[in-house]
Amino acid sequence: MSVDFAKQVGPKALEYYEKFFDIKYPLPKQDMIAIPDFSAGAMENWGLITYREAYLLYDPEVSSKTSQHSVASVIAHELAHQWFGNLVTMKWWTDLWLNEGFATYMASLAVEALFPQWNSLQEEAAGNLLSVFSFDSLRTSHPVSSINSKTNTFYPKYI
Repeated sequence: MSVDFAKQVGPKALEYYEKFFDIKYPLPKQDMIAIPDFSAGAMENWGLITYREAYLLYDPEVSSKTSQHSVASVIAHELAHQWFGNLVTMKWWTDLWLNEGFATYMASLAVEALFPQWNSLQEEAAGNLLSVFSFDSLRTSHPVSSINSKTNTFYPKYI
């Protein structure tokens, strides 16, 4: 497994976001590291993004095309958080869904721009929509945020 593909995607995604938002990435560099047995898929720390190995490492000799798309998508998602989550931050945790939703949307646009031959924008939109419908159909489905009756404050139920 190698970081060669990630080394191509990361800088191109940063450049895409700089042009899209007309805001330069403010740090001198952006580090990305794969961590064995990392419980989260990835985490967008300011200047250092940490990834589960499967979301950063790719080998064209043994990895699937689905894995390649996943690596590109997760990298683009986490880099989008450098604008949504770092430069622009939600007022309170009740709006975390908006931060994640926007990073997911921007990642879809970036991957489509970087790899137009994949035609991934439609597939990702349909996949995300089906995932939302599936979750929303469950008896355990709930509002994205609600008022906590004991403290009279909002709190996101999905965290």
